[in-house]
Amino acid sequence: MHKNTITKAEAARRGLRWCADLQMFALERGCDSCKHSTRYCRATCYNRKFLRYPSFRKTWGPDGNDNKRWDGATTETFGGLSAVRLCTRGEPLATMADVRRLRDWAVANPECHFWVPTRGWRDACVRREIRRYLRPLANVHVVASIDPTTPLKTVQRLQRGGWSTMYYGEHVHPNDTGDVHRCRKTWGGVKGACAECAASGDGCFSEERVDIFLKKH
Repeated sequence: MHKNTITKAEAARRGLRWCADLQMFALERGCDSCKHSTRYCRATCYNRKFLRYPSFRKTWGPDGNDNKRWDGATTETFGGLSAVRLCTRGEPLATMADVRRLRDWAVANPECHFWVPTRGWRDACVRREIRRYLRPLANVHVVASIDPTTPLKTVQRLQRGGWSTMYYGEHVHPNDTGDVHRCRKTWGGVKGACAECAASGDGCFSEERVDIFLKKH
């Protein structure tokens, strides 16, 4: 995987946020995009508690800067990036139109790997669009976000269907088949582990189906 060829200042002008813990850039989206969240997701979301503060509402609120940056993103936004996270806050695949928009971004930027943890799989129409438009793309890494409210049968169905998954919520994985990938960032506190996985094609960036196990969200 090539290295980023744009500066942090240029990335910021494009609406991207540098995430020091991940050691990569992210494009965020407002709280109103979380259309497919579960009750557990809403109860444990570390971003929601900050909405009481006006400064954070200005960033993550429905009319905030995150939505403005998301809406303004184009294929040129991701030029020169090796990898990008969609999103550390907000839902990247809230609608079928989001799926097709991401497809366009990824096709136009084949050297950029798009890391996409999502709850969008919970919507049948969005799930179908993901399979059709994103799963065939080698530089798009869609990971179905699951938690303790996800029924075991649903987890197993996702796995059989070829979906990579990302679980958080308990210290026991709901369907550990023996090869669950324990995230080094959350279990080992390794800063920059996400960028290392991106560079090596490991973990969330694996070309094969993978089950990611987070110690915490």
